[in-house]
Amino acid sequence: MAELELETIERAVRWCAEAGRQTTPREVRAALETLGWDQLLAARGLLADPPPTRPLGPHALADLARGVPPDVAAEREREERYPRPGEEPRPRQDASPPPPPVAAARKKAVKRSRRAQVVVRRAGAPAPGPALVPTRLPLIEELLLPAGRGELERLIRAHGGRRPRLVAAIGAAYRRADGAPPGDADLDSALEHHGLDRAFGRRERDELVHAVRAAGAVLAQAAAALGHDLASLGAAITRLAIDAEVTRLRETRRRALRSRATLSERALLLVGHADELADLELLEEFERDLAERLPEHLRALSTTGEPLELGLARTLALPAASVRLLLARLGVALRVPAAAAPRAPVRTPAPRSPRPSPLAPAARGAARPPKRPASGGRPSGGRPSGGRPSGGRPSGGRPSGGRPSGGRPSGGRPSGSRPSGGRPSGGRRGPPR
Repeated sequence: MAELELETIERAVRWCAEAGRQTTPREVRAALETLGWDQLLAARGLLADPPPTRPLGPHALADLARGVPPDVAAEREREERYPRPGEEPRPRQDASPPPPPVAAARKKAVKRSRRAQVVVRRAGAPAPGPALVPTRLPLIEELLLPAGRGELERLIRAHGGRRPRLVAAIGAAYRRADGAPPGDADLDSALEHHGLDRAFGRRERDELVHAVRAAGAVLAQAAAALGHDLASLGAAITRLAIDAEVTRLRETRRRALRSRATLSERALLLVGHADELADLELLEEFERDLAERLPEHLRALSTTGEPLELGLARTLALPAASVRLLLARLGVALRVPAAAAPRAPVRTPAPRSPRPSPLAPAARGAARPPKRPASGGRPSGGRPSGGRPSGGRPSGGRPSGGRPSGGRPSGGRPSGSRPSGGRPSGGRRGPPR
């Protein structure tokens, strides 16, 4: 016999109560004292979990520790085959003996009494419960109290600078005395009363510009992200004085879309982003451009021998169904367009004769430029027509009209530094300077 602890007995009492049988510590001790050490460990493991079935008493717990299935132990508990409080415990066997005739008769009587007590009630309409009294919301003036500042800051942290959602949250928590829901004027009054109007205005402005930038300058998407409609978004842009910033973002987006100038890119934009193009006022421009360029593209595809619909779908990178919708939208028929009227020939200017190179020999019979005169200085008005004289410098000095033979004028080199006769005809040069 294993030694029982008081904690185990108390846990067994609570466990049996959860399983639908009220018992006492004495009955639990009498039921568990017959277990061995291994069986007591198994019983403690069972007590750590909820009861597997109902009803189960302390003797049923002992049977479960011995290895009896839970449904068999519950059946024995229902048939009252376990001893009641004050009775001697019966010896347990591996196989349950057949019930005696008295027990069988008592079992049948219990079943008959239970069958007689069964009352079948038809499902009907549920009984009406008590009428719910609607709770009255506090007045909007409570936001102007000192405690209202904390509530207003909590709402701003939850909804940020998105004014429509902030007004809706205030309307769900407060009411006006005249019964109308709170609006923008009530929010502005509360913000100004608590000194939060400037900070909230900066936050609202920043979030609006960010929403427009994140939406690709599409105002409809930015309005949906902020909870506005298009009219209230335009009013907010004007009120916050960010018209120039929004206009700059939209113009930048238009330039980026206009740079997608190929047929495939513009067709993809028309098929998948027509709403954005309409918001940016580019839809008619793109439709007109494609309607003018597609016939020429179809004429070029007709020369390849490929079916026009397949070739157009391949070159535009679109499914065939999308190509048909695009052509119907643009009013372009899927056929080879008639040849365009011949254009007037463009007159090309006659080629000019190449200019003769100054290094090429002169043509026969062409006049040669006159030579420079043999003597004299340069004539006034330009370069002399003649070449240089055939001889060297004259021995008597410079010719008339040049520098004087006596040397340079005063202030320059001395007159005796260079001989007046020029270089000697041979041998050494004159004396060094």
